[in-house]
Amino acid sequence: MKCLLNQDIQKPKPKKSLFKIFFITFLLFFILTGGLSSAAMLVAYKKIDIGNPELQKKIEYTVLSIPFLPKTPEYVLGKSVKAHKNITTAYINASFAAESPYIGGLGIVSGNKLDFLVEGPIDYSNPKNPKSSLTIKLGNDFDSNTMFLDNVFYFKLNKVPSVVSVFTGIKPSVMQSKIYNKWVSYDLSPLETNARDMLDKETTQKEDDLSKAYSEVIDKVLSENLVPSLKMSEDFLDSQKEYKINLNLNKEQIDTLQKNVLADLSNKGYPQNNYTTQPFDKMDLTIWINKTTYYLKRVSINTEINLDNQYTPTGVLGFSTTKYLENIPESKNSTIKLAFVIDLSKVGESQNIVKPEDSQEFDSFLETIMNESSLFLGNTTNLNTSSKIVENIALAGNLYYGENSKYPEKVEDLYEYMAPLSMNEGVNIKNTNAYSMVTYTTKKDMYQENNKYYYTILSTKGVKDSGKYYTEQELKALVGTADFDNTLKISEQKQPNLLDQ
Repeated sequence: MKCLLNQDIQKPKPKKSLFKIFFITFLLFFILTGGLSSAAMLVAYKKIDIGNPELQKKIEYTVLSIPFLPKTPEYVLGKSVKAHKNITTAYINASFAAESPYIGGLGIVSGNKLDFLVEGPIDYSNPKNPKSSLTIKLGNDFDSNTMFLDNVFYFKLNKVPSVVSVFTGIKPSVMQSKIYNKWVSYDLSPLETNARDMLDKETTQKEDDLSKAYSEVIDKVLSENLVPSLKMSEDFLDSQKEYKINLNLNKEQIDTLQKNVLADLSNKGYPQNNYTTQPFDKMDLTIWINKTTYYLKRVSINTEINLDNQYTPTGVLGFSTTKYLENIPESKNSTIKLAFVIDLSKVGESQNIVKPEDSQEFDSFLETIMNESSLFLGNTTNLNTSSKIVENIALAGNLYYGENSKYPEKVEDLYEYMAPLSMNEGVNIKNTNAYSMVTYTTKKDMYQENNKYYYTILSTKGVKDSGKYYTEQELKALVGTADFDNTLKISEQKQPNLLDQ
């Protein structure tokens, strides 16, 4: 009996051993899973490189999708890209500001500041029929509306600089009554043909291939070059807390970035242009992303461009006239400060874009301008000549401003700059080992004094004269009869002086 009682007393011991085994197993499992979690965390935050970028990215997205874990800039950007993948509508507010002594010389606005604004809804739900309705403002002097709908482009002028009246010959009162606040339409619809359809498909395929290549290259460059420099915080934008990602690059970093992108594109079979040093001295980029939807809220860029001889205003705008003259020097070096800000709202929402109730066709609009302009006087044959006059006067003014940092006080000051800009046959450019010369032939009855109707700018051994008028005999003595007969005399029977048209 006593033995049986002892056996009964000893029965609970196995239960205690089972509990101990269960506890140890649970502890080991906890340590193991905790270790794996820690390892996954280290991989997600790039503290450990597992040598497989694709797997590492999957681990990162899986781990960082947990709500309470802090996010990395790369994760937030990746989520934003995915969020926008199927987004085709938004309301955009894009502003641009520039400041530089060069701006006044461009002839667009007065002073050294330029402000530009584009605002309105866009809808790319149907790639074959994109829609937009935008307000465009340039400073306080230009205001217009544009719309693109059903392959028809509409525009409406609300305000233009007063100098336009001078160049067009249209009185401000006429601009107000017949030009302003009237919609104009221009049909851009292509012909629906099999050939057009085939060409569109081929073009679309090439664009898709190039877009894919760019996407892969940018993703690679972003991971290798930019991610280490990204800084992320949380800040308020429009009274709402958002993700804020900053990237600051200096000239050397921008240079390296451009080289890497071009090299990677070249490796993918796309032709690489000859690399030239880009003009940006610095670039500060800030991106705001919504914490809930991951939609892009704002992108801002602050940068500076250093203009050397390669990036003069005439070079940037594509004016190549100065290359013909050794005696018109390039403008001095300067810096242009630039700022871009793009705000997105109503992302993914339906946009109300409706065509204007009343609009006139472009031909009718052009006819109104020609009938009201004192330049045309109702004669359509003067259109090309008059527009060329306006263009050349503007370009000559830009060149004068670039060299003298001020506008000319009288039209005669522009003659030297007008000569190389003329596109008619009244201008002749002659280069020999002895001299570089530009001669601009005027009408015989324009300068009666001693028949001096050959305006010539001469540069000998790098020394330029101020430009003056010569008679036929004087110019022959200066450049030689052969040169005169071969290159100058011909112009006498060609186009007259553009200022005298």
